[in-house]
Amino acid sequence: SSGQVDRATLLSASFPLEQVAQAFSAPPLPAAAARLDVYRNNARQFFRSALELTYPVVRRRVGDEYFRVLVEEYRGAHPSRSGDLHWAGAAFPAWLAGRL
Repeated sequence: SSGQVDRATLLSASFPLEQVAQAFSAPPLPAAAARLDVYRNNARQFFRSALELTYPVVRRRVGDEYFRVLVEEYRGAHPSRSGDLHWAGAAFPAWLAGRL
């Protein structure tokens, strides 16, 4: 048995209400902080991916690990103010030149 009960059985008057409640209850959501951590991680990854795609030569020249460090520092100095990551790295060349 798959452990699932068909709709007609669930809705019958003889089916135990506790089991009906269990069948329709969703698993508990993670705490708000954990959900925000998922969002922050995704935002960080997408930001980094946007810069990796925009500046592949810089990434190759400095290496993946150092490029990640640069992106995190750049993101701290120039956080994205838009949901459109197309312009996320607009100030990267000037910021990078200032670091060299």
